[in-house]
Amino acid sequence: MATLGDIGFPINANGNGRPDLPLSCHSNTLLLAAATNETIAVPAGAKFVQISSSAEAWVKIDGVFSAVPATDIVTGAAGLVLRAGATYNFNLAHVTGNLNFIATATPLISVAFF
Repeated sequence: MATLGDIGFPINANGNGRPDLPLSCHSNTLLLAAATNETIAVPAGAKFVQISSSAEAWVKIDGVFSAVPATDIVTGAAGLVLRAGATYNFNLAHVTGNLNFIATATPLISVAFF
């Protein structure tokens, strides 16, 4: 099963990570319909993805959501929760398929591949 890894930014002289993502990217905006899975393909050659959401949503690799998670899911297929207003950076080193999104509301999701 493919997994999303942390980007692991380079460390500067002060010991802080620097987000040195390239300026050119393949960016997308998705307006999710409530409780409906939406799929976006990972472009060939993409190494990283930056995701943000205007409301709580979930993302997972390949497996399609049949419903918004509302109970315990302990099979490893739950996906990752995206908190409203937060930005997430993931390494796509072993991802070749799709990213799938679902939410209870209708958030605007920003997905930028680098």
